[in-house]
Amino acid sequence: MTGRKPIQIVLIYGYGVMGKGVSATFADAGFETIVKSSRASELSDLPNGVTAVADLPETAPDLVIEFVPEDAEIKQRVFAEIEDAYPDDEVIIATGTSGASLVDLGAKLKRPHLFTGIHYFMPPTPRRWPKSWRGRKRRSKWSMRLLKPSNALARKSSRCTSRLSGS
Repeated sequence: MTGRKPIQIVLIYGYGVMGKGVSATFADAGFETIVKSSRASELSDLPNGVTAVADLPETAPDLVIEFVPEDAEIKQRVFAEIEDAYPDDEVIIATGTSGASLVDLGAKLKRPHLFTGIHYFMPPTPRRWPKSWRGRKRRSKWSMRLLKPSNALARKSSRCTSRLSGS
């Protein structure tokens, strides 16, 4: 895959309040939307157009947004799992963190230029696209790949160029 491929498949890693709401916004906007949850077989409240899996899908998503507990070690394990599952694909990995340092979270990544932070406001509803931050090593072409989904979801996007918590 090249960095110019548009985002079509979105994987939401974690299915709590935020994961459920964010998955609905992507599905409503027409993206193929997958939720990865350890409770996938038990989920009966999936939004229309969202599928759930217990394991990472074989086909690489274009964008993964994680919504796991606010613990750097847990988030870094998730990032490593994603990178290991798709070693030959340029999957953009986004953290849904609300305040952790992007530098710290991305410190162990093999491909830090594909890492970003996306902050959703509560509740995550259609037409409210989050702010996204470019990590220290993220290239601008990856920022541009995020414009299409942000415009499809909200019609207004906000890209922050200032550093966030040391990012």
